Amino acid sequence: MTRRWSSLGVAALMLLLLMMPSAHAFSIEKEDPGPTHWQLDIPENVYPIDGFGHHEVDSLLNSRNSDLIRLIPSDGTNETDWISRSDLPSPREISNSICYNPNGMVLDEDGLSDMNWLWGQFVSHDIDFTLTQNGRVEGAAERIDIPVPSGDLWMDPQGTGSNMIMMFRSIYNQSTGIENIPREYPNSVTGWIDGSSVYGSSQETADWLRTGERGLLKVTSDPNGDLLPLAADDDETAPSMSFVGFSASERYIAGDSRANEHVGLTAIHIIFVREHNRIAEVLGIQNPEWTDEEIYQTARKYVTALMQQITYQEYLPSMNIFSDTGEYDPTVDPSISNAFATLAFRMGHSQIGPLTLRLEENRTSIPQGSIALENGFWDPNSLVTDGGIDPVLRGLAFTTQEANDVGYIHALRNMLFGAPGMGGMDMCAIDIQRGRDHGIPGYGAFRELVGLSPTNNWSDVTSDSELASRLESIYPNVSLADPLIGMYAEDHDWIHHFPESNEFLTMHSTVGPTMHYILKEQFHRLRVSDPLFYEWDPDLSQVLDEIRNTTLTDVILRNTGIEGMVCLSMISEQHWLENSEEDFTASEDYCVNENLNFIPGPPIEINNPTQDRSTVLNAKMTERTARSGLGGIDLGMTSEWASYGPSIAPGDCDGDGLIDIAVGAVFDQEGWEKGDEFRTGRMNLMKNIGDNQFIDITEESGLPTSNSTALGLTWADFDNDGDLDLHVSNFGEADVENDSSGAPNELFRNEGDCIFTEIAKEVGVDNSGHSSKGLWADYDHDGDLDLYSMNFGILSEEQLLVRQESNILYQNQLKETGMANFEPITILAGKIDGGTLEPRLDGEVVLGDAFSIAITAPENPSAQMLTPSDDPNGKGSGMSWAGVFVDMDGDTWEDIFIASDFGFSPFYNGSDSGEFKTSTFSHNFSLPGTGMGASVGDIEGDGDLDLCVSNFGPNYLWMQSESTNWEEVGVDRGIAENILVNWDCKFLDVDLDGDLDLWFGVGKINPYTSFNNNSLYINDGTGHFVDGIEEIGLLDQGKTMGSTWADFDGDGDLDLVLGDSNIGIRFFENDAAQRDNVRWIAIDPKSTDSDDGINQDAIGSVVDIKFSNGKIVRQAILAGDGFTGCSISEIRLGIPTDVEIEEIKIIWNDGEVTTMDKWTLNRINVQNYDPDENLFNEDVNSIVFIIIFSITIFFLVSIVFKSKQIEKQLEDDEQKNVD
Repeated sequence: MTRRWSSLGVAALMLLLLMMPSAHAFSIEKEDPGPTHWQLDIPENVYPIDGFGHHEVDSLLNSRNSDLIRLIPSDGTNETDWISRSDLPSPREISNSICYNPNGMVLDEDGLSDMNWLWGQFVSHDIDFTLTQNGRVEGAAERIDIPVPSGDLWMDPQGTGSNMIMMFRSIYNQSTGIENIPREYPNSVTGWIDGSSVYGSSQETADWLRTGERGLLKVTSDPNGDLLPLAADDDETAPSMSFVGFSASERYIAGDSRANEHVGLTAIHIIFVREHNRIAEVLGIQNPEWTDEEIYQTARKYVTALMQQITYQEYLPSMNIFSDTGEYDPTVDPSISNAFATLAFRMGHSQIGPLTLRLEENRTSIPQGSIALENGFWDPNSLVTDGGIDPVLRGLAFTTQEANDVGYIHALRNMLFGAPGMGGMDMCAIDIQRGRDHGIPGYGAFRELVGLSPTNNWSDVTSDSELASRLESIYPNVSLADPLIGMYAEDHDWIHHFPESNEFLTMHSTVGPTMHYILKEQFHRLRVSDPLFYEWDPDLSQVLDEIRNTTLTDVILRNTGIEGMVCLSMISEQHWLENSEEDFTASEDYCVNENLNFIPGPPIEINNPTQDRSTVLNAKMTERTARSGLGGIDLGMTSEWASYGPSIAPGDCDGDGLIDIAVGAVFDQEGWEKGDEFRTGRMNLMKNIGDNQFIDITEESGLPTSNSTALGLTWADFDNDGDLDLHVSNFGEADVENDSSGAPNELFRNEGDCIFTEIAKEVGVDNSGHSSKGLWADYDHDGDLDLYSMNFGILSEEQLLVRQESNILYQNQLKETGMANFEPITILAGKIDGGTLEPRLDGEVVLGDAFSIAITAPENPSAQMLTPSDDPNGKGSGMSWAGVFVDMDGDTWEDIFIASDFGFSPFYNGSDSGEFKTSTFSHNFSLPGTGMGASVGDIEGDGDLDLCVSNFGPNYLWMQSESTNWEEVGVDRGIAENILVNWDCKFLDVDLDGDLDLWFGVGKINPYTSFNNNSLYINDGTGHFVDGIEEIGLLDQGKTMGSTWADFDGDGDLDLVLGDSNIGIRFFENDAAQRDNVRWIAIDPKSTDSDDGINQDAIGSVVDIKFSNGKIVRQAILAGDGFTGCSISEIRLGIPTDVEIEEIKIIWNDGEVTTMDKWTLNRINVQNYDPDENLFNEDVNSIVFIIIFSITIFFLVSIVFKSKQIEKQLEDDEQKNVD
C-alpha cells in the first residue's frame, strides 16, 4: 500500500517528537569512540588506487578509464551517430507527460528513508562516472540538446518553440564508434567498491588528500566537527571538483569530484573521512612503530570493508535485493555495465524528495530551517554556517523517501541546478536522453533479458491504469519505449520463475523486476570477482565479525554528536513512528550514541541510615542490552520463579583478548511453572567482537542448542593446551521419586577458535547427579587442574521435599600419564562428598532420602532447616550449590568451602598429603544457612581472604580474623538487610577506589516468594558497606539467576551481564574508568613453561597489592565461584586518591612468591611464573652444605671465644696472686 503525505499525520509526528529531549539537554563531549581495532594488522594486499591489476585474470577490468560493458548490444548505428530512439518524442515532452505523479508525492511503500537513496548515490559515485565532453575534448564538444515543447509552462512560457535544454554527449573510447563498432564509454573512476569516493581514483588525488603524517586524511577544522579539506584558491595541485558554475568559491575536496552536489552527499563523505581518521588515530596510538603508509592503508582497507558491508547487508537488502551469495571466482568479469550505470542505478533520481530536513535532537527543525532541493545544490558552505552535518544526517534518517516510480519532484524536473532560464534543467529528460546517447536498446530487449514475457500492453507492466494510459499515448509500442521509463513504470510485485525448483513465487522489491535484475546482477559480479572483498580478505579475518556487526548508524554515531538514531537507518524514523504505538526512542530499533561521553555527574554520597554510615560512589552503570546483541539471545522460555538458570560464564575462548560469554539453559526442572515441555532448554555462546558487542556463535561452536539442563558453567584449561575448555554441570529433572533423574555432566574440549568437542565420558568426569557447579584447582600441586564436581540433589518446591546428593573430587592425570583423564578420589582425599551420605566407592553418586523443608521463620529461614545436632561434625547438608577451591587459610594448600543449602556449609582443609580434613567447626563456620553462592576477597585490606555466602535470608560475610578462624559479621558490616532469595555473590572493586565492594544477585524460588532488588554494597574503605544499587543505576526486580562482572570493553572498569530468567540476558556498562583521576591495575598471572609445575592460568594463586597507606588487598585467581558461573583469571583493583602502590606479590599455588619489580597502571599486567630467589629454594645438597658450614663456623667462633675467656681468666688469677 502506498502512503501519501498527510498534514495531520505530520503534525502528530512532530508533536510526538517535541516530547523528546531537546538538542542540548545534556552536557556532552566526544571521547575516543568506536572499536579499538587492536586486531587489525598491516595489510598484505590493498586495492590499487586506479584499480589496475586488481582483477587476477585481466588487469584492465574495472580499472580507471576501462570501458563499460553491455548486457545487450548497442541499438545505435553509424548512421544515427550511435544514438538510439532518436525518432521518439523529445525527452522533455515525455517528462511533461509521464515523469510526475498527478496526485502528489507518493512515499516508499516499505518506509525506506532518504538515507537509502543517498547511500545509493554515494556508492554509485564510488563505482561509476561517465564524463561528458564539455571542456574535456579537443575542438567542439558534441551536443545532444533536448528540445523544449513550445509553450512549456516552465521552460518556454513565451511559446518560442526554439528553447533547448543544453546537454553534452558522453566521452567515448576513440577506438570505438567507427564503421560497425558501436561507441563504448569509459568509466572515469575505478569500478570496484574500493572507497575511491573517499580516497580518489588517481594517485594524484589520493596523495593530495593525505596529510603525510600518522596515516591521516586532510580535513578542515570546524567547531561542529571536521569537514572535507578546503583547497586554497591558489592551490593548482588540488583535484578538480564538479561545480558546473553553480557553487560558491570554496573548494572542498573529496575522492570523488561530485561530493559537493548537495549537503546530504557531502555529509556522508565527511562521515567516512572522519571514520578513516578515527581508525588511524587508534592504530597510531596502539602501534607507534607503524609508518604513515602502514596506518593509512590499514585504515583505508577497514573503511572500504565497511562500505561493502553496508552496501551488501543494509542497502541492497532494504530493497529486497540480495547479491551476497557465491564464493570468490576470478573468472567473472566485474565490469560496470552500461545498463547499470545509465539506467538502473539512476533509480535514486525518482526517490528524492523536495526537502532536506535539518533537525535538532528532538527532531524539530534547526533555526535555519530545512533546505529546499532547488536551493541546496553545490553549497557545502551551509555546513559551516548551519550547525555542521548532524542536523542533515538526522533529517535523512527521519524522512521517508519518495517511491521508486515514474515521478520526479518539481525541483528535479524543472529547476535542476537553477531556475528555468537560469540554468534550470530536467533530470528526467536528461536521464532519458543519456540512455539514447549511449545507444541503449528499447525496453522490450530488457524484458527479454530478465525473462519477462513480451507485451504490447502497458497494463501488463503497471497496474496503475491512469499511468498505463499516459504511457500508451507516448509509447504505443511497449518494446520500443525508453527503457528507463518502462522500468520505472513496473509494479514492485511480480511472479518469478525459479527453474531449479520449477516454482513460481511472488517477488517484492523497492524497484520493478527489470531494475531488480540489473542491480542484483551487477552487485553479484562485483562481489564474487573481487579478491579483496571483505568476506574473504585474509587481512580482515580477525575483524570480520566486527565488520559484519557494524551498521551505517554505528559509523554515523561514532563520528558525530548525534545522541540517537534509528538503528537501521535505511528505514526511516518517520516510518517507525507511524507504525509503532510504543515510544520509539525506548525500543530496540533506536540506537543511542554510546560513543558520546555524557560527562559523569559528581561522585554521589550514599548512606546506610540504620548504621549511620555513608560513603562516596564514583561510578554509574548504563544498560546497553540492545546494542550489545545479548538482548537477542533465544533462551527458549522465560521463567518467573522456577528456573535455576540462566548461568553466565565469561571467558576468552578464542584467545583474541576479548571476553566471550557462555550462557546456560533456562529450564523448569520440576515442571511446576511451565509444564513438561520446558524441562530442558538450550545453551548460547556469544562471541565478543569488540565495542561491547556480541554475536551468537552457538551453532558452529558445538554447544547444545536443545535438550539441555546446563546449570553450572566453568571455563578452565584442563588439558594445559593454552585455550579455555568449558565444564557444564547439568542438573537434570527435580523428580523426587526418580533416583536417576539427574543428567551427566559435559566437558567441552576447545579445539581452537571456540569450536568444542564433548568428552566428559571419555575422560571420566560425566557425573550423572543433579549437578550444580564445577570448581577447578590444582590441589596436588602437580601443574594440572583437578575438578571438584558438586551435586545439589533434588528439591521439590511444590512438595517442600529435598534429597541430598554426594559430590565427587576428580584428580587430573595429565602430569602423571600425559593424558588429561580423571580419577575419582573423593574417599581417598578425606571423604569430602559435601554431606553425610559417605559413598562406598570413589566416583559413586549417592542420593539421600527425602525430608521436609517447611519454613517457619521468614526472618532467617535458613536457621530453621537443619540444626547442628543433625550434622555434629560439620560434614555439610549434602545440597551443594557453589563454593570456592583455593588456599583460604594461607598454608599454601588448597581448601574447599561449599555453599550448602538447608544446613552447614562444610570447610575442607587441604594439606601436603593430598588429604582434606573436615574443619567446618574448628574454623568457626558454625552457622547453618541456605548457602547458594560463595566467593572470596579481602574487605579490610589486611592481607587475608574473607568469604561471602548468599542465602535465602540474611547473607553471610565471614571475615578471617586469623588463619583458622572466621567470624560472621554480616549484620555489623551492613550487608545482611536483604532477607529474600539471594543467589550470586562476588567481591569486586566496582568504582575503582581501591577496596572491594560486594555484589549479591537476587532472584525468586517459588510463587510464594517475592521479587527484590539485587544488592551492590559499596565498601567505605573500612570493610563496612552501604548499598548503592539504586544510585549506580541497577535498581530493578528481575529474577537474577546468573551474573558476571568483567571488563568486556577493555576500558578498565568492570561491566555487568545479568541472566534474568524472567527477562533475558542484559548488559550494563560501567563508566568508573572514564571518571577524572581514576587509576586502576589488573594482574594476570601465567605459567608458560610446563616444567613450572603451575597450571597455565595460575588458578589458585593469590595476589597481594600493598598500598602506601599500609593496606594490603588480597584477591584470588579462581575457576568457579559465585553461584553458577565463574570469574576471569585475573585480579583488578582501583588505586585510591593520594595513595600509591608500594608492592605487588603473587603467591603461586605451590607456595612460591613473585615480587613484581615493575608494573603499568591502567592496563592488564601479565606476570609469568618467576619466583623470587630464596635460599631455601636451592637443592638439598646445597642446603646441607650451608647448614654444616654454618655449624662449623659457629663452633670455631665458640672455641676462639672460649679460649679468649680462659686466657683472660688466667691473667686475672695471676694478677690476684701478685696482689
